[in-house]
Amino acid sequence: MIAEKDEVRVAATQALTFLKKLTKATGKAVGQTLDRVEVETKKICEARGMSAADADKVAKGVKVVTAVTGAAIGCAVAAPAVIAAVGGSAGAGAVAVTHGLATIGGGSVAVGGAGMAGGLAVTAGASAIAGGAAGVATIKRDDKKDKENEKLQ
Repeated sequence: MIAEKDEVRVAATQALTFLKKLTKATGKAVGQTLDRVEVETKKICEARGMSAADADKVAKGVKVVTAVTGAAIGCAVAAPAVIAAVGGSAGAGAVAVTHGLATIGGGSVAVGGAGMAGGLAVTAGASAIAGGAAGVATIKRDDKKDKENEKLQ
C-alpha cells in the first residue's frame, strides 16, 4: 500500500509538472483566442441589432463558457493519460487504467479504499475543478481589464 501511494505521488507530481509547462506554453495563446471569441461574438450580436451593452454581456458570457468547456475537455483528454501513467506499473492498456483508477481511489475496496469508483470520482472532480478555475480566471482577467479601461476613460 505504501509503494502504491509513492507511485501515485510521483505520477501526480509528473502530471502537475507537465500541466504547468503546458499551461505556461499555451496560456498566452488561449487568452488571445478567448479574447477573439469575445470580439467576434460581440460583432455578431451587434450585427443582429443588439445594443452594445447587451452584446458585451453576451460576449463575456460566451467567453466564460468557452473557457470552462475548453478546460473540461482538456481534463477529459488528459485524464486517461494520467490514469494510465499511475497504473503503468501494473501493465498496459486496460490493466493500467483499472489499476490507476483503483490507486487514485485509495486502493481496492477489499483493502478499504474506494476502488475504481473512487478513482473515477476523483478524476471527474478534478475536471470539474479545472473547468471552474478556468471560468473564474477568465472572469477575473476580464474584470481587471475592465477596471483598467475605466481608469483610462
